[in-house]
Order: sequence, then C-alpha cells, then structure tokens
Amino acid sequence: MKTHGDAVPPCRAHTATAVGTRLFVFGGGDGTQYFSDLFVLNVRTCVWERARITGVVPAPRRTHTCFHFGSHVYLFGGGDGHRALNDLWRVRTEPEADGSYVWEEVETTGGRPFPRGYHTSTLVGSQLVVFGGSDGQECFGDTSLLNLDSMEWSHIAIDPPLTRLAHSATLVGMYLFVICGHDGSDYSSQVLMLKLDTLKWETRMIYGAAPIPRGYHACALHDGRLILHGGYNGQEVFDDLYTLELSSYSYLPQVPEFVIGCHR
Repeated sequence: MKTHGDAVPPCRAHTATAVGTRLFVFGGGDGTQYFSDLFVLNVRTCVWERARITGVVPAPRRTHTCFHFGSHVYLFGGGDGHRALNDLWRVRTEPEADGSYVWEEVETTGGRPFPRGYHTSTLVGSQLVVFGGSDGQECFGDTSLLNLDSMEWSHIAIDPPLTRLAHSATLVGMYLFVICGHDGSDYSSQVLMLKLDTLKWETRMIYGAAPIPRGYHACALHDGRLILHGGYNGQEVFDDLYTLELSSYSYLPQVPEFVIGCHR
C-alpha cells in the first residue's frame, strides 16, 4: 500500500490501534532509540499525520499495549530501555479545536500491576484483562483486571499460573485464546484457553500442523477463524500465515454478555 503525508520512522514493538477508519500508531523503537510519537493513518485516503501534541507526553517506550475504549485510546505499560513501566495514559481520538491531541495520565485505585512489557491487554466489555509479560528479569503469569468505569484494578489468582510473554491473547466469546509466546524458558506453540466466567484454563484437542514455536506474532479473529501471522523465535523471523478453524467450536463466539469470574 502506498501512503502519503508525514514520514513514519522505521520502528518495532509499537502499537497500532484501529479507531473507525483511522489507525493510531504510538511508540516503538529502532535499535537503541525509543519513540513517543503518535501517528494517525487515515485508511481511506492512505495519508499519515504526525499528531501535534499539546501538554505532557508519555515517556518513550516499546512493548506496551494500547486499546480503544469510548472516546479515547489508552496506553498501558511497556519499557523505556532502562526500566519496565506500569503507567496508564489516554488520548482523545478526536483532536482539539486547534487540531492538536492531548494526552493525560489516568489515576487508578486498587494497586497497579507490576511494571511490565511484552504483556497483552484485552478489552472485555468495560473491563481490561492484562495477562503475562515481563519486566526484563521475570516472566509473569499473573492476571489483572481494570474496570474502566471506576478505574479500579483488581488482581486474580488463576491456578495454575501459566507464564507467558510476547504471546497473543484474542477474545472469542467468553474465552481468551492465548497462543504461542515465551514461557520464561523457551518459545511455545501452545494454544491455551482461559474461560473468563470461571477463570480456569481449559484445553481442546488441536488438529493440523502447529506453527513453529514463536513469540512477537500477531493474531486476530475473523469469520470463525483465528489468523496468526509472523513472529520471531530468537533466531528466525517468520512471515508465514496460519489459521485455526473454530468451526467445530462455532458456539464459542456466540455467547451473551457475561461477567468475568461470575461462575468462579
């Protein structure tokens, strides 16, 4: 795709958050450089805009997570090259009258998760599920919930605690499909399923040829399939594409609203 507008520097470990017909790209890095720039791509016109920011800007970082909720794009955690972070920021998806964007740090209660990057943040209704990650020393297996209405954190113990970093976590009905990643010792090709109403891990028989163990990949749900692309295993960069057919479990996406932990 040929794009126009402001030049976007080469970067990795950034985030790209879809908001309607726009893509909000924040942070990332190139070599020893860490960025705090916000770029917005209009996917209809294929024009990039480097957002003009007024006020305070989040620290440069990569391996963070971003998500869209309400009228904001939220940012959590990551690393700045010196330490892991656990701050929470948000920026309105619509610019101010003068065309600028304004970041604000969000105050929360309940105690933040430990600082981390390489985690996943999955939006489930008005709750955010933060799972796994690493602070550069330890691989985490904990799970935290952020109620976005009250801005209160809660922390849940799931037995057994399964450690993961650089994995993917995709919501399918009331299940969180945690695929591949690193468990603190080695890369994995496992498909883990966290049932969110019981907060218990479940397993299913997976058929076909599994991807080579990896992390740092992308995964999305589309038309009853989980689509996995790319990744890295410490030696090789992948550009392959896998699909996990959910047709035999077609009921999974078709569930009514539920409360996380309601049947625990």
